[in-house]
Amino acid sequence: YINEFKLLETIGKGAFCKVKHAVREYTQDGEVKQKDYALKIMHRQTLNKERCAFYTKDKQLVMSNSLEKVFTEISIWSRIKHPNVVQLYELIDSHENENMFLVIEFCHLGQISDWIEDKKEYVRSQKVIDHVLETRLKDVEFANDNDKLEQVAKVIFRDAMQGLEYLHRNNFAHRDIKLDNILMSKGDNNAKLGDFTVSCEISGPDEKVLNSEGTPAYMSPECHVPEEDGFLVLPSDIWSMGITLHAYITGKLHFLAETGYQIQQKAINEDISIIEGFSDDLNDLILQMVSKHPQQRPSAKDVLQ
Repeated sequence: YINEFKLLETIGKGAFCKVKHAVREYTQDGEVKQKDYALKIMHRQTLNKERCAFYTKDKQLVMSNSLEKVFTEISIWSRIKHPNVVQLYELIDSHENENMFLVIEFCHLGQISDWIEDKKEYVRSQKVIDHVLETRLKDVEFANDNDKLEQVAKVIFRDAMQGLEYLHRNNFAHRDIKLDNILMSKGDNNAKLGDFTVSCEISGPDEKVLNSEGTPAYMSPECHVPEEDGFLVLPSDIWSMGITLHAYITGKLHFLAETGYQIQQKAINEDISIIEGFSDDLNDLILQMVSKHPQQRPSAKDVLQ
């Protein structure tokens, strides 16, 4: 137990944390019930030792540690409340305990796709697809299997884009949009953006950042190789969402390569592939979102419209 939370199975692992399924009992109308949560467990001493460098807004390179990044994550996440964003409920941080705990909304159906390392590809979660078909598309007729998949993707990614539009409207950038960070809830039947480890707050849409963050195969060209005065961070999120949508349909990360440099060069020099057998609307949207020119990408609001 951690406080009143009973820890169950491990549902995720990161470089400096693990995530466990947890339940908390409560009484309603004289009946004892349980509510599910996810607990992100972080070792304070490990975070404190892990050093990282970043640029301040006045372009000074400073050293920090991962513990400070966690508190930045908490500061941002605690102010975000939207049905298409995984909710952070509370921080459990007692100096008597060597671990810190984030109490997070539990998404019963998990990630929308799972990465298969041996094959270097994603496998779409069938339980997520079945849930979307049963709850959001139950009266829809499909022309064929590709049409069915495209309609499922439309539901999931409209949800994710609504979460992203909310973030951008409130001057937050996610900075690590990928298939692993979109989850499906059985409670309200919504897809949700999760994991705000590298998210940042900006003063407005025209603010540039100097620090490159995220997962290389999802990162925009300007994030791979920032100009001297930095890059616009919100269009970089749009690029990542476009790559994520493409990967959901194809199961492949188009710009994946053996080394970080090779990924960078592919993102800068190669165009993304057209997905055969799917609608022109889908392909056109992806092509717009992964334009090499940040100013030519649609905003999150434009994508939703």
